Amino acid sequence: MCGISAIITPYNFNPALDPHPSTIHPPHEPENTLKALAERLVPDSVCRDGAPAGEQTEGEEEAHHVHVEYELPASGATPLANGTRTQDSSNRSASNGKPHNAMLSACATHAPETGASEYKTQLVDELTRSLGRLSHRGPDGQGVWVSADARVGEIYDYEHTRSILEAKGYEFASTSDSELVLKLYLEHGEEFLVHLRGEFSILVYDSVNCKVIAARDRYGIKPLYWTTTPSGRILLAAEIKAFLGIAGWKPEWDVKSVVDCGWLYDTRTVFKGVRRVRPGHAMVFTLDGSHENKPYWAPSYPDKHARDDRTMGEMVAGFKERLIDAVKCRLRADVPIGIYLSGGIDSSAIAGIATHLIRSQPDVTMGSEQASSAIKCFTIAFDKGEHDESAIARRTAEFLDVDYRTMHASEELLCACFERAVWAVEQPAMDLNFVGKCMLSGFVTAQGYPVVLTGEGADEICAGYSLFLADYLAERDTTSALAIDDEEFRRQCQRLEKLRSDPASMSNAFNQSRIDFPGKSKALAAIRLTQYPQIQSAGVWDSQLFAPWTQSLGQGNPVLTQIQDLDPATRTEMREKWHPLHTALYLSVKGPMEGLILTSLGDRTEMSGSLESRPSFLDHHFTEYVNHLPPSAKITVAADGSVVEKYVLREATKEFITPELYKRRKHPYSAPVTYTPGSHVHTLITKHVTVENMKMLGFVDVEYALGLIEQAFKPGGTNAFRKCLVLAEYVVLHKAFGMITASMPPML
Repeated sequence: MCGISAIITPYNFNPALDPHPSTIHPPHEPENTLKALAERLVPDSVCRDGAPAGEQTEGEEEAHHVHVEYELPASGATPLANGTRTQDSSNRSASNGKPHNAMLSACATHAPETGASEYKTQLVDELTRSLGRLSHRGPDGQGVWVSADARVGEIYDYEHTRSILEAKGYEFASTSDSELVLKLYLEHGEEFLVHLRGEFSILVYDSVNCKVIAARDRYGIKPLYWTTTPSGRILLAAEIKAFLGIAGWKPEWDVKSVVDCGWLYDTRTVFKGVRRVRPGHAMVFTLDGSHENKPYWAPSYPDKHARDDRTMGEMVAGFKERLIDAVKCRLRADVPIGIYLSGGIDSSAIAGIATHLIRSQPDVTMGSEQASSAIKCFTIAFDKGEHDESAIARRTAEFLDVDYRTMHASEELLCACFERAVWAVEQPAMDLNFVGKCMLSGFVTAQGYPVVLTGEGADEICAGYSLFLADYLAERDTTSALAIDDEEFRRQCQRLEKLRSDPASMSNAFNQSRIDFPGKSKALAAIRLTQYPQIQSAGVWDSQLFAPWTQSLGQGNPVLTQIQDLDPATRTEMREKWHPLHTALYLSVKGPMEGLILTSLGDRTEMSGSLESRPSFLDHHFTEYVNHLPPSAKITVAADGSVVEKYVLREATKEFITPELYKRRKHPYSAPVTYTPGSHVHTLITKHVTVENMKMLGFVDVEYALGLIEQAFKPGGTNAFRKCLVLAEYVVLHKAFGMITASMPPML
């Protein structure tokens, strides 16, 4: 687990410029209904395998802290000064999912010449309060230093990487991931990040060169936010709520980001001045107040003009080998590991591979579980209907012969946990599925499983969404013998055109109204008219939702935001080298996957229950191989003319899943979206979406918002319901963070 909070104080720091927190509207943290629910669903007397809660199970040791001092050569040739510290367990328990010692706060500071003692006391107080708001990310241990530090999430291939460093003469005082990261930095400098495998957010303070390196893993599985205060201090944290109580930070709406969907498609958030560190990037902050954004990794795809003569069998074998390795390395931990199991192929494939490994390789276990213990799978069940996949998950569990546990997220419970879940994710969502994930994380942790394997990322890596079809058919795949023939290609293009014009099928992604704006054709030409940004954003954005004054902020919409966030080199690759399907996959990975899937349905929902997730499909050794498979290995057409998404995944995991799942088409994870007047959800929405609350926000068109409620609970009102849900979430965030009403900025 990873709970970072840091303050960087530059040389020219003037504390008088930072208003005291007492001058800012106080936050109102929602009641922790998620914790109460977990305690109700899993009685206090129940722990893993029936052991009483609070008692150690066999093989577990009492947690203890170790402080490690790294004494470096006096020559100053190495990049870190003496006194670099890390707090961790003497074994690898903290970095392997065990709650003990999982909290770390770092503070790199250059104190003013006068009042240094008082300022140091202020820093410790600020960071202690900040950590208190992140206790769910590692509730049993924390540390605060005004010094150098580092912290990771979960690093794999630990032994291999350590052995390389030991061969070069490095000695280790512990077996913590934190020490490994620091030794890699000593050896490689800022290039140390390319040697890490896993999911992490990291802070390293280099006191010799007076800089702080803040980095995230390649896909942004672990979060890291940063902002500045009026005095010039730089704040970093794993969650935005950690900034509350730090002098100088005042939570305000970033209305431009809300209107542009910048919180979803680029590095902005819904909070003014708060940004995400980009996945695959390091931010380098210096004590003179400057900063630089440095990429160390990005997805790449094959040249669409280069021939790929591999057979499907060869591709399947390569895919399978790397996915099994990705799952296997994520099964190592000093705590029990469970598996999230839905009714889809992705999580089922992970469960199937893990089961295969446990039963075929005696040295592989589900973390600290005994080899004879039943594999535990956890599923969420919604009220009966098309959104409830628990029956399919049960059949998969029976096929695999694993222990299967279901948590029922009823409409009433979803509403009861809504406000706390919004507080957890800190951004809007157009579905109640994130509330269900928050509930599920607490349910799993309460049963003694602090780590789970998940299936996130498969759709974005292997082309699992139906909307990718448009870009697959935008150009013939001329690279591989797997490509469909000319006749089938024409037939599928005709089918797509019918979907685009079919008024009787308003639910499909292809016939939704496209966003229009001045300069649209030129903007799209920059990415060779890739259709993904238009199709994906059609259901996300509604310009009528915003107050008229927001137009003064300039032209903005999600299509433009996605294109403008691309660097020139990537745009060139998209125009000249990549097949349109691969351009769409890149945009999906860099946009909704990082901004929504890995946030509102990933780390933030899991960490709300102190649960660590490990998404095997986002192992970069695996994804680098899959990215360079041809388009037709990812999407193809079956003999009956139906489109098959995630083609290579289906073939590679066929032996691990049921025939039912092998044939089943994609059904995105979603909570129910249809409710009636008088229902629990109707009461929830009408409680938050009121005239008073819409005026309180300041950036919403009040009349239009109230009109949405009239549509949301009628037949065909799904889109209106999703927008009402977002409005309710804005209200919760506004009150929880103590924000002020947004208004038109003064004209210069």
